[in-house]
Amino acid sequence: MLPGAGGAGLAVVRRLQQRWRAKECVTSFSAGVAVAAAGETPEAAVARADGALYVAKREGRDRVVLEASPDDELT
Repeated sequence: MLPGAGGAGLAVVRRLQQRWRAKECVTSFSAGVAVAAAGETPEAAVARADGALYVAKREGRDRVVLEASPDDELT
């Protein structure tokens, strides 16, 4: 969780992934990212991020996936 990070949270997670790769670790780094929408519960935002993590793993691992905000789906 990165409270107050908003869309910048995606960049933070991608930098973490790059640093992980630079360490030449045996394991991969996958992450799901979700920006909490106005009025959304923390549990709902975490559930969306968790869903994005599983998408990242299905798509081949070692990637970062951003889950669309419920606000984005309204437009």
